[in-house]
Amino acid sequence: MPDAGFAAALRLVLEFEGKYAHDPRDPGGETYQGVSRRYHPGWPGWAIIDAYKTDPRFPRIIDGDQKLAALIEDFYRREFWEKVKGDHLPAALALLVFDTAVNMGVGPAVNMLQKSCNHLQGQPVLDLDGILGPATLTAVQSLKNDAPSPLCGEYLHLREQRYQKLAADRPELQKFLKGWLRRLAHLRSALGPPPGDNLL
Repeated sequence: MPDAGFAAALRLVLEFEGKYAHDPRDPGGETYQGVSRRYHPGWPGWAIIDAYKTDPRFPRIIDGDQKLAALIEDFYRREFWEKVKGDHLPAALALLVFDTAVNMGVGPAVNMLQKSCNHLQGQPVLDLDGILGPATLTAVQSLKNDAPSPLCGEYLHLREQRYQKLAADRPELQKFLKGWLRRLAHLRSALGPPPGDNLL
């Protein structure tokens, strides 16, 4: 059932994204469960959050608001899950690509998937255009039965390489490296057994 896959992936992603925060040092400004007010000022959840700000229980009280929870779910489905074709990918791979899209952007997430497929095929069968179209889905399907776990493994490897390069190229990001790698470790744990077992 497609919705079950999205719900499971979203639960894991939201563990990383946190609750309400308004840190002036954060370039995203005010955020709730990973949604940045600076980058998504029109998100309808902000009106609900603003209405709660006079309540002495704020911000704890907003976590129980069901309408807000539904808006969060809709946001992540529309902005990330649907754009990476989560319903059309094997479950474990869908989780990885979805989480990467949330953390790094849709284009980089799909680009890494295309690189992973090319590497496992031993040749550049896909253009690295960052668009998850029919060709990319076909490449994933062709690897599904023969080498599902290596595809996840290669994807995680490329993501770790990208984190290491970001931290090396931009010293101001070095402080985030430990948290990024912890996020990857949690994803590896969520996927279960190492390559060689049928994860997908």
